[in-house]
Order: sequence, then C-alpha cells, then structure tokens
Amino acid sequence: MGNANELKEIEKEIKYQHDKSNKNKAEINNDSFMNHLTILDRYTNYEPNFLKISLLAAAPEYKNSLLIKKTEYKEDLINIDNGAKYETFEEKQSIFKINIQQLKIDWRQGSDFITINRDKIIESSMEELSKVNIYKEIKVRFKGEEDGDAGGMIREWLTLLFKEFQKSENTLFSKADTSDFSLKVFNTKHIDKKKMEIFYFIGKIFALALMDELTINSCFNIYIYKIILDEPVTIEDLVFIDTEIYHSIEKLQKMNDLSNLGLFFVQDEKDENGQINTVDLIVDGSNIPVTKDNLDYYFQKKIEYIMNKDRLLINQIKKGLYTYIPEPLIKIFTSNELELILNGTPFIDINDWIENTSYEGYEPSDDIIIHFWEIVRELDQEKLKRLLQFSTGSTRVPVGGFKCLISNRGNLSPFSISKINYEEGKQNYIKARTCFNRIILPNFPDESKLLEGINFVIENEILGFGIE
Repeated sequence: MGNANELKEIEKEIKYQHDKSNKNKAEINNDSFMNHLTILDRYTNYEPNFLKISLLAAAPEYKNSLLIKKTEYKEDLINIDNGAKYETFEEKQSIFKINIQQLKIDWRQGSDFITINRDKIIESSMEELSKVNIYKEIKVRFKGEEDGDAGGMIREWLTLLFKEFQKSENTLFSKADTSDFSLKVFNTKHIDKKKMEIFYFIGKIFALALMDELTINSCFNIYIYKIILDEPVTIEDLVFIDTEIYHSIEKLQKMNDLSNLGLFFVQDEKDENGQINTVDLIVDGSNIPVTKDNLDYYFQKKIEYIMNKDRLLINQIKKGLYTYIPEPLIKIFTSNELELILNGTPFIDINDWIENTSYEGYEPSDDIIIHFWEIVRELDQEKLKRLLQFSTGSTRVPVGGFKCLISNRGNLSPFSISKINYEEGKQNYIKARTCFNRIILPNFPDESKLLEGINFVIENEILGFGIE
C-alpha cells in the first residue's frame, strides 16, 4: 500500500490528465482512457483499491466509468500478471469467463443501441460503436427497418460486417494461398490513416465478440493470431500464408550446394500495378550471395520482410483488442486456442446437433422431426452452415459443440425446434429466433413440403432474424 505522499503524486498526475482531456462525463474517449491506464500501469504493484481511491479523489465523476471498472479488474488479474499457468484449455476458458463477467456491466443496468446503415456498414459501425460502452449489452438496429433486437441482430450485424471486410475492393484482407480457406492481410504498400483506424476497429470487434461469446464467421490466418499474442512466426507458418514460398524454402533446405542458384539477400515484390521490384533484405543484400552457411539467416530476414508488411496493421488489431480486454488475460491462450474461441468449430457434427436439441410442441419421435433430421443428414457442410446461420446467427459451432450454444445474454441456450400450426392456402415459412437458437417449424402435412421449406431457407441464404 502506498503512503499519503505517493497517493497525492498519483492524484496530481491523473488530475492533470483529466483536466487536459476536458471530458466532464462518465465515459471518456480512447485517448484520455489510454492516458489514465498508462498512469495506472506505473503502479501495478499497488493494491487495486488504493488506485481506485486515488482515481476518484482526482476525478469524482468517473465513479461509474470504464476506467474505474478497469481498476477494479486489476485485482482479478494479479495471478495472471504474476505468471500463473493454466494447464488445460478448459481451465483457461473458465478463468477468462470469470474475469470477463467482472469486466462487463450487467444487462439489467440497461442496453446501448447502435443503428447501422447496411449500405455503409463499416463506416456506420465505426461511428456508432464509438458512441457506446461495449462493456454494456449492445443491441443493433438497421437504419430504416422497424424490427427490434432481442439479441439476434448483433449476430447478423457481425456476419455482414466481416463479409464486408473480406471484399477485395476494400483492400483489407485477401485469401491466403493455402489449401484451407483463410484470410491474410491484403498486400499493399499504401497504408493510410483510414485503414489504420479500420484495423483498430477490427480489434475492438474482436474484444466485443470475445466478451459476448460470439463466433466470427471469417477465418483469419493463424499468423495474425500469432502476432496479436507476440508468438514467434516461423518458417513453418509460411505454409499458411504462401505455399509457393514455403515449398521453395523447403527445397533450399534440402540442397547441399546453392552456388549455382544465383540467390541473393533480396526479395522480388509485385506492386499493385503488376511491376516487379527488387528489395534488399539486408544492407547491400543484392550483392551478398546466399550460401549454406548463411541460409538460416536468409530465411530469418525473408520471414521478417514478409511479416513486417502486415505487422503494422495487425498491431492495430492488437491495440484495439487490448484497449478493452487486458493483455495478460488474452495471453493465457495460445494462437490456436484464440482462433478456436473466435472462430468456433468449422465442422458441423449432425449427431452432436441432434443430441443437443430440445423440442417445444413436438416429440423426437414425431414423423416431422424424424423427416427433418433425415433431410438435414443429406446436406453437405456448406448447406449445413447456411441452415445453422439461419437458426443461430453463425455458421460455426462454439468450442465444446452444440451443448455450448448460448443466448444473446450469455446463458446456455441449446438449439430447439418449436411447433407452429400449418395453415393451408397460406405461405408457411420456417422461422427462427436466433437470440435463442430456435427455429419455429410449421407442422407440414408431408415430407415434400418440409423439404421445400428447408431448401427455401438454404438456397436463398435467409437469415433467421430477417424472415419475420
């Protein structure tokens, strides 16, 4: 515990930053927020309550601010900061959830609403999310649409947002040259302020998804998560970025004599106009031949060059993420674990789906339910993902499988099928309540009409929250 003089010193510095920010309200902007956290970081050995008292003495109106919550939160991170190790993934998940719940504001204290323009989804999302407190429950409206949000709209919003991030014309991400689909940072030399802000915003969305246990339908390359977690990027990781470069390195490793290759410490790079430019990997690299003795050093510089082009933007993701979730808490996970939490499980296990389904108005032995699952079993993985998205708002299953599906407020909410009467002569659509992972299935009179209803949802890529 600090003494009175030390307390006054902290109060004075925080008061200075507070007056400088000129923000006389409960919430503070990012710059001011980070200034205050920087001050607190100098005093991490102090008892959390001591820091809290100091903060309130300097700025009483911060009583309910994010900063006070962060200060309280430090108490729960002491063991992590001191290097505590968690042996299993399940153990890490448990400590993460416990700490996140202490960071979040209970939904009973009210929700914050954002209104998103579908035609300008990135720009409107950045603007709207800057106005709210992401530790609170966030509810989404779409401009010009009357439907309220019971929790499912946030999933639709995230789905649409990450689809927009992937569009080639936005030059944010591109498909990695790998057998499995994944996204790498778009190869560009022109990084402007707007792009930096978007990548910071992506980090903020990562934080929101992690806190609300929402899966992201975009599969980012593993090296992105490695850079976020400060894990070393190795030669083996190149296979996830560019298989051609990786296989060329493999061949070089197996060769005994490199003298006839005419290989130097340079990298050929194609610019956005298709022109090939040669870049030195080290000083005067174009005059330094690669030999068996310096081959490992050549690989190291080549990896650094490939990674450094992306690192500036990925560091913005990191900055956005760590602004809202403390770094030590994220770093209890490995890159593979973080990817799994954010992306969920890509493969849909139908047996797991059936075993973790409940029914309202139907029985598992009813003919329509038997026929429903028979039809679902015949679907390929792509069509299963569309049906899952219609039903839950996500194409991916959370870690732990279908038994771990949650509602919009973080409570366990298994997939369910509810009964509604079939009305002859009317349009009988299958409907969904994505906030509760529920589909509302008309009691179709025969299997053919049931098949038509399922195919309508899949073929039109209907979002469950949009069919009402």
